[in-house]
Amino acid sequence: MKKNDSDDGCCYKNINVAKLFRDEVKPALGCTEVGAIGLASAASFMAINGCIPSFLKEKNTGTRRDFNIKEIRKITVKLDRNVYKNAKSVSIPIKDTFRKMAPKGIKDAMVLGILCEIDKLRSGRELEIFNLITDTNIKNFERLSKVPVDIKIVDKWTGKSDIFINIRIEIVRKNTKYFGDVIIKHRHSNIAKISNDKGILFQNETKYLHNSNNKKEELLSLSISDLIKISENLPKSAKDIIKESIKLNTVLAEEGLANKYGLNIGKSLFDLVKANKLENSFINQAKIQTSAACDARMGGSMKPAMSVGGAGNQGIMASIPIIILAGKYGYNEDKLIKALSLSYLVTISSTYCSGELSASCGCGIKAGIGATAGITYYLGGSDIEVSSAINNMAATIPGMICDGAKSGCAMKLSSSTAIAIESSLLALNGTMIEDEGIIERKAEKTMQNIGKISNSQVFTDRVLVEKILLPRNIK
Repeated sequence: MKKNDSDDGCCYKNINVAKLFRDEVKPALGCTEVGAIGLASAASFMAINGCIPSFLKEKNTGTRRDFNIKEIRKITVKLDRNVYKNAKSVSIPIKDTFRKMAPKGIKDAMVLGILCEIDKLRSGRELEIFNLITDTNIKNFERLSKVPVDIKIVDKWTGKSDIFINIRIEIVRKNTKYFGDVIIKHRHSNIAKISNDKGILFQNETKYLHNSNNKKEELLSLSISDLIKISENLPKSAKDIIKESIKLNTVLAEEGLANKYGLNIGKSLFDLVKANKLENSFINQAKIQTSAACDARMGGSMKPAMSVGGAGNQGIMASIPIIILAGKYGYNEDKLIKALSLSYLVTISSTYCSGELSASCGCGIKAGIGATAGITYYLGGSDIEVSSAINNMAATIPGMICDGAKSGCAMKLSSSTAIAIESSLLALNGTMIEDEGIIERKAEKTMQNIGKISNSQVFTDRVLVEKILLPRNIK
């Protein structure tokens, strides 16, 4: 590991470890897709008035104007199929005083984004946009909900899935049309372009793609042993992020058990254990806590999750099973941080292989693979045993589809938690799947195979969106 004086972290084979964790492990309030839509709509309304968000750290060079929310006449929303799929049915986090509104789906996310004071956002906290809804602005929710909204899916149904959100807000004053237009691409918080009727106010897509592609190639060139070495030599800033993730995701699980959210899977499992209908095993305790966190997140809780690889549910799955297991097998914070780091790195690598959004369930598969690696490491597994656990998991879970973010995701996390623990324990007991089906001797090659399969499921994704989701009413 080589010190990098320009950062507080270490470099490992050209990877700035501290920056990787800052970019890929971030707090997210609610589903990241509705959060990204809220971010885009908030920035779009700023653009009408000639401004860009301060967290972009660019000078505002546009002409300042004084349009207000009440003047909005039309909104056009263009989304890629997977953002549409994940945002359509999920609840949106909102303060308890406004919970009766029960906001849900694409239109509500966009309206609430406009009502947020986006200029108060800090860099790295972009997906916590719904924290910034003011009591004054919320009064305009009903009025904005009546504004005509045109929602379109923009997709050629070919190639690797990619995040795309385009929101245009139009205002008419004295028979003259004005607009603000924002495009988010590739990552949920990556604002690629901001423009209005006067021209382009901000653009950064080329720089982002160059940096992103280099980072992916470097990380995917590493072996599981390399990822373990990184985890055992983390810079302080990366450790701090992991410590925050333990706190955030644990609190989220507690919230899911304390209150009713979504399908209440975690609380229901807890009740079944209490009634002696399920065994009070650590596997069931891990399932309870993991699904409870997902219940809260999918059900509109104002408690953020620490996302990993662009998804809050991935962050939940990649962390809570390991945290619960650590509680059973002698809690050691230093060892837990290393295990979580490995889980996050494997999850991020899997995300780079499969794409952030796809026909495959990221929280169940990508983060499930990360979780089993972290569990095995915490239990003292060798590099080979960690790889074997990943292969065991990969032999079981890759068929899980993503049919959109919603309350039912908690069921998938619950199932994946059990399989992750079992895959680890089997590996530690000598069960090692190699060279059959999609499984290769090297686990990193197996992860790449899963990515290829995921990226080939364009037709599956098309069926999921066109046949299952599109015939229903768009909210």
